[in-house]
Amino acid sequence: MHFYNHIKITTIKSQALFLFVIPIFLFFTDYCAKAGTVNFTVSPSVIEFDAVQGAVKMFPLSLYNQGTSALEIRMSVSDFVLDPNGASRLVLSDGKTHHWAQYVKLDSKSFKVEPGEGHTVRAVVNVPRGKPGGGYFAVVFYARPETVKKQKRRSGGVVLGARLATLFIGEISRTGSHRGRIISAEVNPGPYSTENPLSMRIMVENTGTTHIKVKGSITLRNEQGKVIDRVHLESGSGLILPNGRRYFQGFWPLAHKFPNEKVTADIKFRFPGGNVRKSLPLPLDFQK
Repeated sequence: MHFYNHIKITTIKSQALFLFVIPIFLFFTDYCAKAGTVNFTVSPSVIEFDAVQGAVKMFPLSLYNQGTSALEIRMSVSDFVLDPNGASRLVLSDGKTHHWAQYVKLDSKSFKVEPGEGHTVRAVVNVPRGKPGGGYFAVVFYARPETVKKQKRRSGGVVLGARLATLFIGEISRTGSHRGRIISAEVNPGPYSTENPLSMRIMVENTGTTHIKVKGSITLRNEQGKVIDRVHLESGSGLILPNGRRYFQGFWPLAHKFPNEKVTADIKFRFPGGNVRKSLPLPLDFQK
């Protein structure tokens, strides 16, 4: 069966859907397992801002060493993307329209922080001209213990460390378009029951020029058009960057109570500046 506008609904082969939501501000690499070796915080974790073309914006970022060892810190600026589950991934700066890492300078790129002390770094953004809509980048803090660094020099071992990043979500004021579309829908196979509720997973694509924060729901109707239930669609913050896609998932625990109904799912996603809707027949086959 198909959506209107040729959007297909498919059936997931596994018995259940799993949505892994990873906080978008955390990046770990070679995290040291030794207690007290690497333990630090960075704030804020996410910064959202508006600016005009050609403006210069300055943002203070704070790091605090909560561990028992002095930390060597290295700083960098990177672009990032979000995968369909909302997890962030750092990418090399490529100069694409919505990647702003190339327009960012840091007032410090390396420093040492003693235990129980903090340090503030300032990120300065030169907002580009001629690139309407949203712009995104990450300031990355890489930390490793000073004691481990000295041990490596003596033994040639591997230095363990950790990364945290502040994500920047910017927009040039009044220049972005907010648009989206539903591009796929999936349901898990039946038969459905209290232990195996009908699970729906919908993918939304951002076709605009700035980020959108999406909230979704499904209204379920019988053949006479009467509402029989409503399902909320979840996906963390619902943030989708331009040209990005994201899964939203919902469960219908009462599906097994309507074995002979022809059910229509009215799907609606809302976001500031717009919304997107689709209706589709739900393929409920309770006889298998």
